[in-house]
Amino acid sequence: IKIHTWKHFLNTTEKKRKLTERAREYLTHEVLSATKATRNRLRVVERELHRAITERAAPTKTVQLYTLGGGTCRALLNVLKHMQDDEGVPALEITSVDIDPTAHKAGEKLATELGFARYFKRLQSSVLDGSIYPAPGRVDIMEILGLLDYLDDATATTVLSLARTALTEGGVIVAANVRPTAESVFYRKIGWPPM
Repeated sequence: IKIHTWKHFLNTTEKKRKLTERAREYLTHEVLSATKATRNRLRVVERELHRAITERAAPTKTVQLYTLGGGTCRALLNVLKHMQDDEGVPALEITSVDIDPTAHKAGEKLATELGFARYFKRLQSSVLDGSIYPAPGRVDIMEILGLLDYLDDATATTVLSLARTALTEGGVIVAANVRPTAESVFYRKIGWPPM
């Protein structure tokens, strides 16, 4: 058995990030994924995503869905699980754009465990990078879950404009943000970016 010292652990290639960053990622991806605000937002978003997908699904059509800053895409995965159990999952292509590689990794793990990895393409990029968006009129559903909380008005307007341009006629943007809650103080104290 090989025993490593704490110093060795911190110096390994994968662990070079600050301990506080790794602790915050663990808290947000493993512990805090079921806070009241998050659960409530998930319920609303899941209902709207299910409706949007169902309304746009057709036997000869693949629904194009983009999720901007979607992290692990937990709400979308819950919808796919519900559809699989009930009416079946229609033809979907999902592009998840997030700047955080740990969110992609956690999302990929979850999608694989649930058997939905084949639907996803993941792009590690800023949502302000215009090159990540397809040609105008190609996306049926644009999901923006929680991202707008972190953006000032001008930046949010830019993101919404880019998203709108990518939509098909009759396409929809599903957006949700968390209003201030009792949990906000805790998030602030663990160093979560200010909303």
